[in-house]
Amino acid sequence: MLPLAPLSARELDQIPIIVERLKKRVDPAAVTAEISELWTSAAVMARVGFPWQLIKHCFGGITAMRESSTIQAFLEEGRVKGLAEEARRIIMLKGPMRFGAADEQVKAKLDDIHDLEHLEDMIKRILIASNWDELFAQN
Repeated sequence: MLPLAPLSARELDQIPIIVERLKKRVDPAAVTAEISELWTSAAVMARVGFPWQLIKHCFGGITAMRESSTIQAFLEEGRVKGLAEEARRIIMLKGPMRFGAADEQVKAKLDDIHDLEHLEDMIKRILIASNWDELFAQN
């Protein structure tokens, strides 16, 4: 029931009080799978009605959250998304140098590709493809 405690807050100033009470009941420095998930769940519940900056401030120093499998999954997903965005950026920097300006259709096709491995393969093929269509063709 502890992770649900933040849902009882009605005002911004109640979240820090609730988090401090939680800290008295559950050691924020203890790192076990159960405690990590408890703190992560409490932060997610607090985020339901309050701004991220407040949640970050109140829950930011809780070591156990860094070890949470949920947080690790979010971080990994964010990392992969960031790498895919960077791959698209590289293609849009290098592609026009080789194939000419990218039209809206090329940009839309590129935005629809979310698979990092596919995007990385496209970066490798920039030097050997003759045009945008060949670049988008999968081997």
